[in-house]
Amino acid sequence: MEKRITKALAAAATAALTVFGAHAEWGTENCPGILLGKTQTRDVKTAQTADGATYAVWTSGSAQGYSLHAQFMDADGNLMWGDEGVLVDGHATAGWYSYWNIAVTPEGELVVSWADARSEEGAAPERYEAQVPVLYKLDKAGKMLWGDEGVVLDGERYRFPAQLFQVGGNLYAKCYGSDEQNPTQLFLLDEFGESAWDSGKDFGGQLIASEGDDFIAVYGNSDGVVAMRYDKDMNRRWKEPSLISEKRYLGYDRNPYTLRGDGSGGVAVCYQTALGSFAHIPLVAYVTSGGETAFAEDAPDTDMYDHLYPVMNINPSTEEIMTVWQMDASRKGLQAQLMDFYGERLWGPMGETFVSKDSPAGWSYGSVAVEPLEGGDWLVCWADELGWADNQLWLGRFGRDGKAVWAKEIGEHNAVYDPKLAMRGRTVDITWCEDESYVDDDGQDQNYRVLRGVRIGDVYDLAGIAAAEAGPAGGEEEYWSVQGVRLAAPAKGLNIVRKADGTAKKVLVK
Repeated sequence: MEKRITKALAAAATAALTVFGAHAEWGTENCPGILLGKTQTRDVKTAQTADGATYAVWTSGSAQGYSLHAQFMDADGNLMWGDEGVLVDGHATAGWYSYWNIAVTPEGELVVSWADARSEEGAAPERYEAQVPVLYKLDKAGKMLWGDEGVVLDGERYRFPAQLFQVGGNLYAKCYGSDEQNPTQLFLLDEFGESAWDSGKDFGGQLIASEGDDFIAVYGNSDGVVAMRYDKDMNRRWKEPSLISEKRYLGYDRNPYTLRGDGSGGVAVCYQTALGSFAHIPLVAYVTSGGETAFAEDAPDTDMYDHLYPVMNINPSTEEIMTVWQMDASRKGLQAQLMDFYGERLWGPMGETFVSKDSPAGWSYGSVAVEPLEGGDWLVCWADELGWADNQLWLGRFGRDGKAVWAKEIGEHNAVYDPKLAMRGRTVDITWCEDESYVDDDGQDQNYRVLRGVRIGDVYDLAGIAAAEAGPAGGEEEYWSVQGVRLAAPAKGLNIVRKADGTAKKVLVK
């Protein structure tokens, strides 16, 4: 790992951004608020601090080059870093930029892993090929703790953004090798973003906290998929790895395993495996803190159909694991299974069907988020696919019997991406991205996304959930542009009209 802090970035490295305002707001279920709305915003990633604040990091630009930006919102949605947020990395990056990720430390600081083309800035953007890995760290005031240029990794040995793992108070970076001679390696980072080890450890799996400073690593080897517990310096705690399953993940995702801690040092694992020649099925496993694989089973007990895109979470208090997945296009439904820590199928051999539909066009269900509730119920958020880039977001509470206690639509249908649930006692915050692309007056496509949010009160109280919150004061209507800008009156083109009862609709003014 190369230690290099270079000169500060130019202040005006990117184009001007249009913002929603210094105060974002959590909306109602009928009229979701816009937490972050900026032109030229592409991918958006979020992470919450322990006190309920939210970091949002997004890319901005076009195929001629992308830059990276960040914003910090307090628990009420107020934008703490001004209207435009903070420019994290202004070195233009090619339009085919790859995966990037973020982490939040126990102190509430933001760590960003990115890769840019700073080594090729003398060439035309469309000819960029290099991806120099770089790490940044920001505190809650927006100060760049690792320098304006970040901590630059060895661009000859590593390529693409490093994968971050926050394990208690320790932060690890998995750096992807640039070729076959340079393997993927793991580093423990010190407070300056440099390696705390003399050299990296060859490793290509994923990490999750166990007990104390220990972590459990899940990875593939010649036996199949295995788990091993290590101390913080990657010394083995178990004599031998624990075999999870001989069934391997055969796809291309660099981080294919969903890992959830049991609160006692063990881990639940879920990943997708092959079923026959062309189909897939989610495998669920549980490994104790002592290294025993309590069970490893396919979620549904079947050799038919294609079971896709599994999402898994764990309820440590009831010692239960829930997995939700999408059925193939012929069945068009969301299927779910509940297992205890011994692998007993609490919803029968096939599980329960949460929602299903008859769609001759083949549309099914998109992104899903799952969160446990006290007492054993579950919150499930899903996107119902209505058409191409057109989804209706839903939130439902499901009992331990697999039946819906209630389910309701959230907002209007749109292109929905990456919904997340965050419990705050008896209330829940839902955040997701929506596509707000449009064609401007010059006939040019303007592609960007907004970050929306809804705070829903008392998910344990059916009456409270069903009650609509009040809309604008005084019974007046509010007018907004599709870019999230408040209007004094409807403008020519597409407008969003929010009514006094909290409902909203899109209106075209000619």
